[in-house]
Amino acid sequence: MTIFLAITVTFWWSVINFYPKHIAYLARRFSYYVFEDENVNAIMVFRHWVARRVGGAWNSLRGSGAGVKEL
Repeated sequence: MTIFLAITVTFWWSVINFYPKHIAYLARRFSYYVFEDENVNAIMVFRHWVARRVGGAWNSLRGSGAGVKEL
């Protein structure tokens, strides 16, 4: 039980302390390799891409009537 508890505490301590830094590092590397600039906010680029896709799908559903007929 003591070994399991020690491993669990160590795991969660490392996740809480190191995971956010690692994600930030990966985002900078992604921005560098994809956009050739480390300072591009990759999260905002992804959010805009998702918003355009969802907005386009929503507009196509609204434009087609989505199967609803007017009386």
